[in-house]
Amino acid sequence: MTFLIAFLFILLGVIIQVINGKIIEVTQQYDNLCPNLTQICNITINVSDKMEHPIFLFYELDNFYQNHRRYLRSKSLTQLAGDTIDASTADTDCSPVVYNSDLDIQVSWGLNQTPLDPNGVASPCGLMAKSIFNGNK
Repeated sequence: MTFLIAFLFILLGVIIQVINGKIIEVTQQYDNLCPNLTQICNITINVSDKMEHPIFLFYELDNFYQNHRRYLRSKSLTQLAGDTIDASTADTDCSPVVYNSDLDIQVSWGLNQTPLDPNGVASPCGLMAKSIFNGNK
């Protein structure tokens, strides 16, 4: 019985190795290709091998600690549910990113980029709202 289980695991390992051998991975570092981070840049990635569908695209970030305790706690579930919160609640739930001035942006997202009150409570508040890595600043 033990040999049968061992044979099945070896067979499964071989199948997984064959499937993983068909994966095509292309890496392109692009932070040095856009000197001005405030405007949109087009980047061409050349793929030398034919890729079958489905094709998945992943970002790889360095020094981005999204599972850190402080990052996970810095949000307001009440605000994310659509309710308005006051500054004291935001200070308790969202520290250190409480106000619009903490987000390092001056206008709202979307088509109507209206100026934000720097002393107003950020919506959304918290470190997650500040960590959009490819948004406009």
